[in-house]
Amino acid sequence: MQRELKMVHDQTLTVIVRGRNEEYFNGKAIAVSSINKKGPFDILPKHIHFISLIQKSIIIHKIDASVQEITFSNAVLKVKDDFVEIYIGLAK
Repeated sequence: MQRELKMVHDQTLTVIVRGRNEEYFNGKAIAVSSINKKGPFDILPKHIHFISLIQKSIIIHKIDASVQEITFSNAVLKVKDDFVEIYIGLAK
């Protein structure tokens, strides 16, 4: 699922990834990639409001062109106004 993504006109996302007792990431990114029930998807700047249950992992495409992958069994992703919140480890 790793793709080359380029920042467009300095547009970024603010991304926060939290677990019950830990913050895994808090910063800027050019995209977030993950998988839901329908398959792989990307969140880019100016994405519509979106909420999804996600599975397996997320890949954060950082503004320095590096990536950070965070794996988990289940999580919820919420996107609104270029702000992405991911909550990991919800009870089944």
